[in-house]
Amino acid sequence: MQSNQINNNYHADRLNLWHDFSDAGILEFSQFSSKGETVLTTRTHQQYILMAISFGGAIAILPFAIYRILQQDWHIALVDLFLIATVTLTGSYVYFKRQIGQAASILSVLALIGVTGVIYLKGAPTIYWAYPTMLALYFIVPPRTAAFLCLLTTLAMIVVLYPILEFAVLMAVVVSLTVNNLFAYVFANRMYHQHHSLTMMTRRDPLTNACNRRAFDEKIKDVILSARTNSDSACLIVIDIDHFKSINDNFGHAVGDTALVNLVKLISKYIRKTDFIFRLGGEEFAILAPGANLQTIRNLAEKLRSKIETSELIAERKLTISLGVAEYRQDETAKHWLERADSALYAAKHHGRNCVEYAAVTDAD
Repeated sequence: MQSNQINNNYHADRLNLWHDFSDAGILEFSQFSSKGETVLTTRTHQQYILMAISFGGAIAILPFAIYRILQQDWHIALVDLFLIATVTLTGSYVYFKRQIGQAASILSVLALIGVTGVIYLKGAPTIYWAYPTMLALYFIVPPRTAAFLCLLTTLAMIVVLYPILEFAVLMAVVVSLTVNNLFAYVFANRMYHQHHSLTMMTRRDPLTNACNRRAFDEKIKDVILSARTNSDSACLIVIDIDHFKSINDNFGHAVGDTALVNLVKLISKYIRKTDFIFRLGGEEFAILAPGANLQTIRNLAEKLRSKIETSELIAERKLTISLGVAEYRQDETAKHWLERADSALYAAKHHGRNCVEYAAVTDAD
């Protein structure tokens, strides 16, 4: 029962490594800004979609805005100009800030408000704009969010159209919009789960379920970017199981695998929810701790060393670990940061193993 509980906590906590679908509808590596927004450090397909819809939408609406101005249809012209300005600003925000959570929500709401406003002002002939607008939402926000927003918009359209359409025509509009959204939801939801599964497969170690080396290489860049941008602290712990080869040689690889799995479960129980654990290869692991200072990590590293030493991770013998700790130094590269942590790990092994060593704060040290 305890092992299952640790495993459940591990699954729940480690999912924070990826961008939550409820914020932006995709699963990508991300870092959180001081305002809690999702900041992607590399361009993703979701960013390109948001920018394409934003700038493409502005270009598409522009001729209609010019036409309305020439026709002196000021109410619709103002709506068009407002939409052009807001979607352009949204696209620019994504381009420069690379933050997509709030941008996706704002763009979705603006699109639906805009199409509902146009229908209210111009009447039934503009209903057809609702169909592509609602479909576009499933490319911007998660399927459930898109479906909910489309449902609210459909209800608003019923209120707007009820006085001006025959009941049979109104029902045809409502049913066709519902079917349109149903098909879009089914397709988007299927793609969501497929993308989720594929992404998890490429960024998880299949044995321990820790994040893998590919995930580490991407995440460490995100942590460094946040540290440089926000002057945040960050720490890296590199962990190696002492005399692990002898476990495989004396007790078999199955016991060695059990040791690795239980080690990750135990570490996951004690690290913070904002920390991330990775299997770098073999019996070597790493913990990235964004926002943590050296004193915090000193306590964590010693706790992990002590807990593993006193826990029965395998029945055959006790396990111990050596740990190397390095606090991030401004302007250093990911490679240099990892090298300093590795050097500290080698020092721990040189000093008898089952201990924690710390990298020098400066080169002079």
